[in-house]
Amino acid sequence: METAVSAIDPAVEFRDYVSEEGRYLFSLAGPDATGRIRGAWVGVDEPYVGYVVRSFGQDTDTIQVEHRGQTLTLPLKLSRVQLLRAPEGPVGVVESAAGGDRDSRLEVVTDEIRRRRVLRQANVENYEPDQT
Repeated sequence: METAVSAIDPAVEFRDYVSEEGRYLFSLAGPDATGRIRGAWVGVDEPYVGYVVRSFGQDTDTIQVEHRGQTLTLPLKLSRVQLLRAPEGPVGVVESAAGGDRDSRLEVVTDEIRRRRVLRQANVENYEPDQT
């Protein structure tokens, strides 16, 4: 019986793979006996916290693992990167106050810090996570 692992059963993840000297190694991560998340590189027919990799589908980026008598298909976990919107207006521009006294230069720097904080806060408040 073969089933696909879904968000309902996230006990182990297939995170990456490499080919080394004609042999595939797979990065798996999941809870150990104490419940801590651990990762390891394992080959075909090597056990990892109760799971044994049985085969690799290179064209589909999936592995077949055996766990408690069941064969499960684990898809390669994809990284998701969410880019924040670029701040509006010039970034990194500080007016030169080299000709002024120490207090004038400090005031210019303080104003620039306030300006950047406002931009950063606006970016955080307008952040919308990717819904995919």
